[in-house]
Amino acid sequence: MVNNAGVIDFAPTDQITDEQWRRMISVTLDGTFFMCRAAWPIFTAQGGGAIVNTTSNAGFAGNELLVHYGAAKLAVAGLTKALAQEGGPLNIRVNAIAPMAVTRMNREHFFKGATTEGKNWREDIRSGEGSHGAALRRLSGRPLARAPRY
Repeated sequence: MVNNAGVIDFAPTDQITDEQWRRMISVTLDGTFFMCRAAWPIFTAQGGGAIVNTTSNAGFAGNELLVHYGAAKLAVAGLTKALAQEGGPLNIRVNAIAPMAVTRMNREHFFKGATTEGKNWREDIRSGEGSHGAALRRLSGRPLARAPRY
């Protein structure tokens, strides 16, 4: 099972409404928990299973204007670790991935107008080179990794 539901909106901490906070926690953390809880007895009965939860570098490294998003995604990472420990003896594998999606919507926010030095900005990000790759390394605090294979 893959838990990939999420919402995102950018706001300074003092402008995050109670409704925005609850929506973020509800969709991102509660949704992941409730899906895992629903699948758990099925996986237990069949002798095992696999869960992949989606978290984010915004949770690990922090990101201005994404306090509520980062908090929810880091909570998903904690939930994943605890479920992995509980599920191990039951042959239920629980892992998380923290992909970085760069779109026109978030490119300016994450990369602050960096210009591409290679063929294109997507290749800079994939290779970890150029100004976009360097910006991503600063954002995540870690070297880039390739996508997992299942």
